[in-house]
Amino acid sequence: MSSRKVIILFAVLITGFFLFSAFTESSGWESQAADFRKHFILKTDSLYTVIERLETMAGQPKPDIGKMKIEFRNARKFYKEIEFMSEYYNPYLCKKMNGPLIPEVEEDDPSKNIHEPEGFQVLEELLYEGGEQTKMLAECTLLKGYTGRLRTMSMSLKPMPAQMMEAARLELVRVITLGVTGFDSPYRLAITEESEWAITGTITGLKVYFGKEFFETPEGKSAELNYKKTLTFLRKNKNFETFDRMGFTKGCINPLSIDIKKLQEKLESPFLPYVTAFDFKKDNIFSKDAFSVSYFSIEVKDTLNPLKAELGKLLFYDPVLSENGKRSCASCHQPEKGFTDGLPKSLAIDGNGVVQRNAPTIINAAYQNALFHDARMVFLEDQIENVVNAVQELHSNFEEVVPKLKQSEEYKVLFKEAFKGSRNDGITAFNIKSAIAWYERTVVATNSRFDQFMRGENVSFTKQEIEGFNLFMGKAQCGTCHFMPLFNGSVPPIYTKTEWEVIGVPASKNLSDTKLDEDPGRMEVNNVPIHKYAFKTPTLRNIELTGPYMHNGVFTTLEEIMDFYNRGGGKGIGIGPEHQTLPEDSLNLSNTQIKSIIAFMKTLNDTTGITSRPERLPSFPKGNALENRKMGGEY
Repeated sequence: MSSRKVIILFAVLITGFFLFSAFTESSGWESQAADFRKHFILKTDSLYTVIERLETMAGQPKPDIGKMKIEFRNARKFYKEIEFMSEYYNPYLCKKMNGPLIPEVEEDDPSKNIHEPEGFQVLEELLYEGGEQTKMLAECTLLKGYTGRLRTMSMSLKPMPAQMMEAARLELVRVITLGVTGFDSPYRLAITEESEWAITGTITGLKVYFGKEFFETPEGKSAELNYKKTLTFLRKNKNFETFDRMGFTKGCINPLSIDIKKLQEKLESPFLPYVTAFDFKKDNIFSKDAFSVSYFSIEVKDTLNPLKAELGKLLFYDPVLSENGKRSCASCHQPEKGFTDGLPKSLAIDGNGVVQRNAPTIINAAYQNALFHDARMVFLEDQIENVVNAVQELHSNFEEVVPKLKQSEEYKVLFKEAFKGSRNDGITAFNIKSAIAWYERTVVATNSRFDQFMRGENVSFTKQEIEGFNLFMGKAQCGTCHFMPLFNGSVPPIYTKTEWEVIGVPASKNLSDTKLDEDPGRMEVNNVPIHKYAFKTPTLRNIELTGPYMHNGVFTTLEEIMDFYNRGGGKGIGIGPEHQTLPEDSLNLSNTQIKSIIAFMKTLNDTTGITSRPERLPSFPKGNALENRKMGGEY
């Protein structure tokens, strides 16, 4: 079983345990759960009825597309009204019903069969862009079947109070990260009405479950006021391009999320005993330490040990890990350059040529489920071993590194102290990887001016920066791949999967005379043809500091990147590839709008407290070849 499959299975088991758990003992909430179940079933019945009508209409000799669009809108309304619990209860089924318009492959399936997109988004494309009647009928039939399954499974739905609150808060995240971007309404772009349906369905569901008196508390009354304020905002701002996503997120959803969290704290058992990517004890996704690095680590129960992290920092800057004793991790991940090296591609350790790809930043690597440009590793520990072994990078192995480190009495003491109480507290390959990984988990940046602004701290945004954010999350479609607030490919609202995309990166920056870069990307790892040229979606935090950009370092400025995206990527400039996941149509962004987006991206800069180098490296005996090695190595 691959490491990727292990983490997916683990996530499914953990998710399944609390998503499908039912009361095993008598509980005062069982009657409320029963009331909610009846409510949920009625909604699924309504959804099923509408989709059945759509199927009938699609089967007519000459379907009335206008009437089908009306029924499609009705179906979306019923779906959105139960989305918060449907997604929490059965995310797999919801992905079938409402997944993106991108073919997928189960990589661990030996057949590598391609699963074409299906469900609401496919039907929406057929209705609004024109499509074959047989395909419309097929999608309606599929949706009817999936809705029937949802209804059948909902018969046993018995959510606990804390689950209701978690589902509600996750729906608010879904609205601001996916809903208002048009992610799941790509042709109708009905972001305001669908957001209204989703939020109304969520609040109504909570009232059915907890009873209206629960909302008569001070916290409940505040939630009710902010809910009404949110609806008013949505009803007054219906235009996709001019919708103020910043005002909506900061002024409506964040306060509502805080209110629901306060209501959650009033429960007898407010929080479930599981480590999740987003910490539900925090107000919202913009709170300090809102995301758990432990969740993304190889051992979910592990927590930051400062001694491990400090040891890992020494090892990160120590060229002892390399074959020649001259290169360290910090050679290619320099703190002064946003933990990159400022080169299109890093120099090979022997000085002959360059490595295959650009050195990505390690900032916030702790918040990703996939590492390297081709997403070939899941955990930081595995990533570290891969770099140590790489011929062009550190060109070494732990069979050589461990004996070298044991020559230092100082390192022996540091390892013993850092791993005290563990099964093996000495210098071992596992402990070396663990220490460096935990140092990298301290290299996180979530206190940028953007974060402070979203938290309501004493910082301001210019009109240009606000416009840039609204464009980023709307017309420019940046936020449909670089998901807020991590702004990488970790998919909200549970952030358990990191995506890769095919965007058609050119071999040179002259877009009028270039060809497709031939690096196979993800396909080199999984041998899946549709993943040829696919690369992991990187973080945009500290993007101003981490150029050159793309896996091949082809672009040196943010303006060049924006020009490429504005033209529609590789397909937009005529170099393919055929299976590009980035829309090929021009974004039609003006120069002024591009400048605004770049201004916003620069608000994501934050290197506070993470760029210091160790004062010195641990000593080796006099006369040892490593005695006078250079801090950070050479380059």
